[in-house]
Amino acid sequence: MKQIKCPFDGTPCQSDCIDRFPHRQEGGCRLTDHLAAGMSVLVINKPTAELIGFYPDGTHEVFDLSDLPAIICSVDSPDELSGCRSN
Repeated sequence: MKQIKCPFDGTPCQSDCIDRFPHRQEGGCRLTDHLAAGMSVLVINKPTAELIGFYPDGTHEVFDLSDLPAIICSVDSPDELSGCRSN
């Protein structure tokens, strides 16, 4: 069975990855499922203050968030962003 590749490094899903679905032999996680469904995904890498944008075509971008203000609210949809303030 072919293993699902991790978007972070392009290698097959590691069996000890904390995000891996334990019930799937081929691996995968929420990130790989969203990309397979054609959705773009943003991942915040807290230790490095980077925002990584993963795209269904297999590409990704890294954004440095270290100079941005703190986010003090979360929203369920982009339409709610007008009510947010940053610090």
